Amino acid sequence: MRIRNIGIHKVLECVAMLCLCLVLTGIVIASATGSTSGATAKGPLPVIMEFSATPMVLPDGQAAVYAFSVSGASKIEVIEAGDIIKEVNGPASSSIKGTIEGRTTYQIRTGQGKTFDTTLVAVNSNGKQMKKLTLSFATVTPPGTASTAAGQAGSSDNATIARSPKWLPLITSQVPSTVPAGFSQSTWPPTFAKCSSNCDYCLTPDDAKGRGFSQRCSDQPCYYSPDMQQTWYCYSKPATIWCCKDGKVVETVKEKCIEAGGTAYATEAEAIKACQQSGYCCQNGRLTSATMSTCKEAGGSFYTDPIQAAAACQQSGYCCQNGRLTSATTSTCKEAGGSFYTDPIQAAAACQQSGYCCQNGRLTSATTSTCKEAGGSFYTDPNQAAAACQPQGYCCQNGRLTSATPSTCKNAGGSFYTDPNQAAAACQPQGYCCQNGRLTSATPSTCKNAGGSFYTDPNQAAAACQPQGYCCVNGQLSTTTASACRYAGGTFYTDQTQARACYQPPTCWCCASGKAFQTTQTQCVQSRGACYSSQSEATRACTPVYRTPTLK
Repeated sequence: MRIRNIGIHKVLECVAMLCLCLVLTGIVIASATGSTSGATAKGPLPVIMEFSATPMVLPDGQAAVYAFSVSGASKIEVIEAGDIIKEVNGPASSSIKGTIEGRTTYQIRTGQGKTFDTTLVAVNSNGKQMKKLTLSFATVTPPGTASTAAGQAGSSDNATIARSPKWLPLITSQVPSTVPAGFSQSTWPPTFAKCSSNCDYCLTPDDAKGRGFSQRCSDQPCYYSPDMQQTWYCYSKPATIWCCKDGKVVETVKEKCIEAGGTAYATEAEAIKACQQSGYCCQNGRLTSATMSTCKEAGGSFYTDPIQAAAACQQSGYCCQNGRLTSATTSTCKEAGGSFYTDPIQAAAACQQSGYCCQNGRLTSATTSTCKEAGGSFYTDPNQAAAACQPQGYCCQNGRLTSATPSTCKNAGGSFYTDPNQAAAACQPQGYCCQNGRLTSATPSTCKNAGGSFYTDPNQAAAACQPQGYCCVNGQLSTTTASACRYAGGTFYTDQTQARACYQPPTCWCCASGKAFQTTQTQCVQSRGACYSSQSEATRACTPVYRTPTLK
């Protein structure tokens, strides 16, 4: 006869079932005494304001997310399919609310049932209140198969279904980078063997042993756990079963078991559970389901009461709270709201403080190790992180561009840019653009594009940018600017027609045909005369000179 210990999760299942039975008993009693109205003689009961699950129908491999809100409770428990998945303690006057992710369908399913119940239990000194949700699976487990390997630690990342194994995605980031013993560089990471039709069970050795699967078909693994702590192999279905008769469990064939008046079971664990009184065996802080004889043979301490066993048998390990790791037992860690680990390396890797990592002026959420590996600076305070982690860029103030961070630029009242080209294009001083003697406000680039001349000084711009026009000085017309015309004492015109009205052709004293008269130079020339600047000169030129002839 071969007898094996049952895993710790079976103990927890038994404890949870016992608690559930007590809870259900309390409901029946409360219903009979009329104490479910929300208050007792002692005082008010807890109030369950919300308890919901999303989704209510679970696809294969998925888990439900439960939302709860309770007031007036000193303790709440969320029991999913008989197992406690959440326990919260607090002052009775406080409100307790939050969410919790349940187990995957592979962890919940133990048979061919399509539904399971999840119950919220709220407790205070006056009594308890409960609310139950009934969830279902999207698919029905095929007859004769198991959706989860029974007794298999870490099986949440593996769902074994005969002839058609289904795997969750392998978490490659957790596969060790160094090549383990037994592998070479060319064979790492490993490839998985595909179980043949006559050897179609992919199981861990412990799981295979618990099921009575003794025939391993190949030494090539068909799967690894993501943390590389477990290995699965292909096994063929055993020809024998486990038979319970007269309180004893033996491995035999089904026909002989029935002939002897026994009851056949597919696994040794099922036979032991049905055939003998189960108890709890504590070995080195580990609690397992066992009979008194198997516990004694293993040198453990046997208990029949699950609460007493759980209280007495606790494993020492490491408790993670808010990124801080301390030595503790399972119960003290659970009471403190921490996560418990037995392996120090696993504990150190998992228990890291979350915070903020600054890399090249960019802030992201990270742990201390991931930030250190990335070469960043780690912060726990968000305000300190935001103040310290700022990208260097360009700040534009009054058309002047300088290097700065976003905060320094903002404090200075400037505009911040990370791209130098964008900063240069956007940050230009306002000035004055002269086009065709017309002055307008503009930036250097807009003035250049318009073909104008740019000035920053308004006086310089006004002096340099003047329209060309016509200047009339003493009846003479010339082309110049307004300021030059004013300086010469003339009259400035922008219109040529107006300017011509001011023009007076030059005059002179003309001597023509023996006469002196004042006229324009043009008319004097046309009269074949000569121009003189004064009347006297013209008169002298026009008076004939009489000479007395001389006799020779």
